[in-house]
Amino acid sequence: MSEQKKIDGSMESVTLGKVPQKDRKSWVTIMLIQAGIMVSVPCLMVGSTMATCLDLPNAIIAVAAGFAIAVFFMTLIGMQSSDLGRPMCVAASSAFGKTGVRIFLMTLFSCALVCWFGYQSVVCGQAFSNLMGQFFGIDIDVNVSIIVWGVIMMLTAIWGINALGWLNNVAIPALLIVIVVAAVICFNTYDVSVLASYGPPAETQISLLAGVAMAFGGQSCGMVVTGDITRFQKTRKDTILSTVIGVFPVSLLMIVLGYMLAVMTGDSDISNILCTLGLPVLGMLVLILATWTTNTTNSYSAGIDMVMLFGTSEKSRGLMTLIAGALGTILALTGIMNTFMDFLNICGAAFGPVAGVIVADYWIVRKGNPDNWFYKAGFDWVGIVSWLAGVLFTVLVLTDYSVFLGIVLSFVLYIVLRKLVPEKRNVVEEEPEAAEEAQVA
Repeated sequence: MSEQKKIDGSMESVTLGKVPQKDRKSWVTIMLIQAGIMVSVPCLMVGSTMATCLDLPNAIIAVAAGFAIAVFFMTLIGMQSSDLGRPMCVAASSAFGKTGVRIFLMTLFSCALVCWFGYQSVVCGQAFSNLMGQFFGIDIDVNVSIIVWGVIMMLTAIWGINALGWLNNVAIPALLIVIVVAAVICFNTYDVSVLASYGPPAETQISLLAGVAMAFGGQSCGMVVTGDITRFQKTRKDTILSTVIGVFPVSLLMIVLGYMLAVMTGDSDISNILCTLGLPVLGMLVLILATWTTNTTNSYSAGIDMVMLFGTSEKSRGLMTLIAGALGTILALTGIMNTFMDFLNICGAAFGPVAGVIVADYWIVRKGNPDNWFYKAGFDWVGIVSWLAGVLFTVLVLTDYSVFLGIVLSFVLYIVLRKLVPEKRNVVEEEPEAAEEAQVA
């Protein structure tokens, strides 16, 4: 028992190498981490934003459809990483090549995750400053709060998967209880019939398909990097359970709740909503805790990606995580919140086709068999061209569903090109775990 506690509390040491079986986690532990990512302010923000452009029935359909698509890809990508015991940046090398992943994908994903860290840090800093000022009489500048909480979230991410598990074991039950209490108070305080009769202003309305794309875009980055977490799963069944149960119902609840609260209170700012409902202190604490559980994962994945991007050693994950968190905190101080919706659209366009290529490579070309996978060196232009084609299509073909057609295009194009272009088995000479073992010897 003491040995198990030592393992569970130890700092994570495996970054790009294969996670040993002894360090794999239960599906419940990973499920809580996945749920912790979903119990977040951005989910509530997506819901409150949807209130400006869709009625409630269409918003529910859009969220359910958008996240169902995201969870489908998350499950397939997550199972690949659990099969291989490796993070997304290594698992994707069989489709893009190690150098291709480093230059193209890791630059893209590192930047996106750093931006997500920035968005969340702003919300957390504002909530903390409001809490301390309004209810404790202590005036703390928002920028100072952003820096303080940025450091706290960085330190949690540096510790690794064990800290993520501990944090979410404590936070998720508490968060869900408070959110449910807020919903009950809201329904008892406000006229529920307003939801049935509500319609967004005509000038801001969007189509149902555009709403599906918006919901999908909010999860497209997390969809692809899910392997950074699921590499700690023991089996495919565990991955399916942790992903489906941890992501879909919680995300649907959070976004729909954000929508309802915004409509019923007439305010899209979640901090103001919770204060209006008579939950000022508890509400601010929820915002802080929600951003902590989610933002830690952003910094964690960014650190892994930056190890690959800069070609540093396994032991540098903590330093790379620190750098990612610091960059995100700096962005948070520059007014990044003003670009939230544009950021979601960019995510959908850029990351959807990545998922299409990764799924086509592992589940179609390699038939879902880990023995057919190898850590590929250099560039693989088949994967890179297929991904870029999907991105360009999504950006240039301005339809409400172009993001999904871009995924399909990348998926099909990769399969076709892989049949036409012979694949070279140029394996990376020294894999991460082999290098680590050599250092120990």
